[in-house]
Amino acid sequence: FKKEKMKLIEQPLRFGTQDLTLTNQRALYWKRYDTLILSDLHLGKSNHLRKNGFAVPSYMHRLDLDRLQQLILYYDPLRVLVVGDFIHSGTNQEVQDFRTFLRSFPALEVHLIQGNHDKLSANYFLELGLTAVYNQLKIDDLLFVHEPENLLDSYTISGHIHPGVSFQLPTKKYFKLPCFAIQEKQLILPAFSMLTGLDTKTKLGDVTYY
Repeated sequence: FKKEKMKLIEQPLRFGTQDLTLTNQRALYWKRYDTLILSDLHLGKSNHLRKNGFAVPSYMHRLDLDRLQQLILYYDPLRVLVVGDFIHSGTNQEVQDFRTFLRSFPALEVHLIQGNHDKLSANYFLELGLTAVYNQLKIDDLLFVHEPENLLDSYTISGHIHPGVSFQLPTKKYFKLPCFAIQEKQLILPAFSMLTGLDTKTKLGDVTYY
């Protein structure tokens, strides 16, 4: 396993009354609340797949944690907010590795909006080192919830879908990339985990992709 230096590209976005910074590293930064926001980390997925007969390299989760570490070092946030699917399917050694990961950032708060994969108890996540666990969270005019919802009175930020865009290459093959999917009052985060499929087919209506 070889660590690679992160290449960071930022894109400012006004969403509701808030100024956010989108990044090409599948996360966004909210400067007003000094918060790094991401979704669908799916810790433990590579271990789960190997146990079920899939040939997945054992270092895949370390690539995600290395990228998260570099983002934390760059932004030096007060907190990280994970908008669901922190883990993939129960606990295993890869999930436990997060406890070790957090020791490098003793002052960092980690908040979780529970997703459909986060079936373990809130107490389990707290024992793992997370700061707080919610079903949903409202901060100012932004509502954080794992599965996208069209709510007239809130600007929602969610994950779950793993949005992606597809480009046709000269070879006639298609190349897929993760992206942010943004509507007037809804922002869907890309999956932070590199070991996730990308949804390039779901029709979201009037949407802009970043």
